[in-house]
Amino acid sequence: TQSAPLTYAFATIDTEPPVVQALTAAGGSSVFAGSTTTITADVGGVTDIAFVEFLVNGQLVLTQRSAPFSLALSITSGLGLSPTVMARATDLSGNVGPFQTLVLSVQPDTPPTATIISPSSGATVGTGSPVTITVRVTDDFGVAQVAFQATGALNTSITTTLTPSVTTRDVPFTVFVPRDAAPGNTIALRAIAVDTRRQQSPAASSSLVVGDTTPPTVRIVSPSPGSQVGPGDTVSVLVSADDNGQIASLSLEASGAATFSETRSVSPPQRSVATTFQVPVSSTATADQPLVLTARAQDTAGNPASSAITLRIRDLVPPSVTLAVVGGATTVTAGKSVTVRATATDNVAVAAVDFQASGAVVDSRSVTVVPAPTATADFTINVPAAAADGSGIIVTGHARDASGNVSPDATLNLVVAGDRTPPTVTVLSPAEGAQVGLGQSVTLTVQATDDVAVSRIAFTATGVVSGGDTRTISPAITPAGTSFTLAVPVDTAPGTIAFSVTASDPAGNISSPAIRTVRVVDSIAPVVQITSPTQGTVIDPRTPVSAIVSATDSAGVTEITLSAAGAASFTETRPISPAAASRTETFSIAFASLPSSGGSLTLDARARDTAGNQGVAASVTIAVRDVVPPTVAEVNPSPGATEADPNTAVIIRFSEAVARATVSESTLRLTTTAGTVPVTFTFSDGDRIVTLTPVSRPLPLRTRFTLTVGTGVTDVAGNALAQTFASTFTTASPDVVPPRVAAVIPADGATEVSVATAIQVTFTEAIDTGTISPASFAVT
Repeated sequence: TQSAPLTYAFATIDTEPPVVQALTAAGGSSVFAGSTTTITADVGGVTDIAFVEFLVNGQLVLTQRSAPFSLALSITSGLGLSPTVMARATDLSGNVGPFQTLVLSVQPDTPPTATIISPSSGATVGTGSPVTITVRVTDDFGVAQVAFQATGALNTSITTTLTPSVTTRDVPFTVFVPRDAAPGNTIALRAIAVDTRRQQSPAASSSLVVGDTTPPTVRIVSPSPGSQVGPGDTVSVLVSADDNGQIASLSLEASGAATFSETRSVSPPQRSVATTFQVPVSSTATADQPLVLTARAQDTAGNPASSAITLRIRDLVPPSVTLAVVGGATTVTAGKSVTVRATATDNVAVAAVDFQASGAVVDSRSVTVVPAPTATADFTINVPAAAADGSGIIVTGHARDASGNVSPDATLNLVVAGDRTPPTVTVLSPAEGAQVGLGQSVTLTVQATDDVAVSRIAFTATGVVSGGDTRTISPAITPAGTSFTLAVPVDTAPGTIAFSVTASDPAGNISSPAIRTVRVVDSIAPVVQITSPTQGTVIDPRTPVSAIVSATDSAGVTEITLSAAGAASFTETRPISPAAASRTETFSIAFASLPSSGGSLTLDARARDTAGNQGVAASVTIAVRDVVPPTVAEVNPSPGATEADPNTAVIIRFSEAVARATVSESTLRLTTTAGTVPVTFTFSDGDRIVTLTPVSRPLPLRTRFTLTVGTGVTDVAGNALAQTFASTFTTASPDVVPPRVAAVIPADGATEVSVATAIQVTFTEAIDTGTISPASFAVT
């Protein structure tokens, strides 16, 4: 047998040349001179083509080394009419294929053509009207631009670009014939097409004839619109007309306040003409009739035009007017107002009414109204309050229309009646029986009304406080209101104040008085002060505090109360009988127990007067001295403890914060029979706890330690420990029992144990983790 496999390697070579399967021109083999065509060589599915060579008329023009294999060929005159294109492919192995041949046929590029197809040559077009000219263009390859031009009566040129180019199209051009073009003139049209090679077509031409389709312009020069003319007048009307051609006739018609019609021929016809017509106005014409003038003109082409204006007939008729009192009564009250209403009528429109009053009242006024055939206007007259009873007022009035015609005067007589009715007055505040305190003020708010007007309001006050005041109301009005203020002195005796208020009108009529009563009460609290001890005083709690309170009140103090809070609690009220205007009381405050850390004591005092008003003194806070020495509240290890942890620190809790400066190895000692144990001190809980940490730990086993706190330890107030404190404890005995294995998981001898099970060993006591190692704990 063969001892090892044999391996052989071999390689092949490519000897098959590539073949251009087809050679084609985009758009076919027939091409236009001057164009560019794309020649493409199709090599089928062959993928190892190195390059394709293109030859034109036997000359190499392009070697294309990547697909697609194509040649962009410009068809120039040097190629002839039947140029030959050949292509062959070469593959990556160097095999060269045979030539594929394509013969092109070059077609000549002829210039474009342009024809004006509408409107037909010689057509008539109107002045001022639009005309659309349509140009038809063609080209064997493509028209790119069309140029249009008009000359003569219309001068313009327009160029339109065709994008994309087209071989044929009808292109419209719209122009406007000038309104002032002379009829009979011609418009010459010309159009040219340009193809994509910038070849121009022969110019296409045509012509149009301008016809007259524009009407004349006619206007009435005078009179101006809205002018006034009188009945029976003869009005001269000047009419003018213009035309781009020639005016053949002018005419004028009148309607409304006049009947008139006349036509005048213009011979020979003219481009501009003016003439005057005489129009008689009817003698019976009235202002509400319009006079309408209409002028007409016609040119030689028969185009008509017209223009009209309206004239107004002058108003010669005056309006009429009547006067009446609104409400009907012609007797008016002194101090009040009366309104006289004028009703005016006119054949066209009332414009204004003029009023005048004389007698007990002298006044005048002109009132403009909204123009109307019938209108009303009011004239309000204020009758003086002092006008004499029975006196008269004469009111006259006339109306005016827009033409300035004035009506005859209308007259109305009024009679004045004197004011005999007094005002009425009301007290709005304060309420009846309202209370006012000593040292305060009473604000009296009143309102008075009258049938005419209120001219004065007055009040008087009687009782424990008296006073009065008068207010003049100017100008007099109704209703009228005002306020008065009356001060109540601090030393006023409690009681009542009665207010009496009256009002007067301009005629001197006085109202009945309005009465309002208020009560004066004591509303001032006593003045209270703690005179001793003063703010911030430091006291010894072993001695009762003596507090002095003083109170004053004009009506009399009836009781004084002192209370204390803080380091001690105290409240005492002392009645004062009989009530005194001024009183001082001394209170004694004892401490039921001494505050362990001192503190503060806040004193408050208050007093009442005979009216029940309570006064409060400013609080006084005093400091309470700390006079209680500290004590040892707790130690750890506890006194007499045995089996104490050798790593323990000794903790002492005091009854209050101690002064750190008094804590040292001379005042706080930890000792054994061998001597003093060096320690460090730390403080916590607001310096209530001192921790002694032996410098060297653990402490010796089975050793008795003594903790001594000397009287040199003080609290922050300097109070020393009353007596020396001592406590002992003994450290634990040495551990001579070795640990044992209490249990194992999995159990000894267990079978079918999962490979994922964790092995656990439970000992009889805590072990030193540093002794666990592969040497001491192994799984085999």
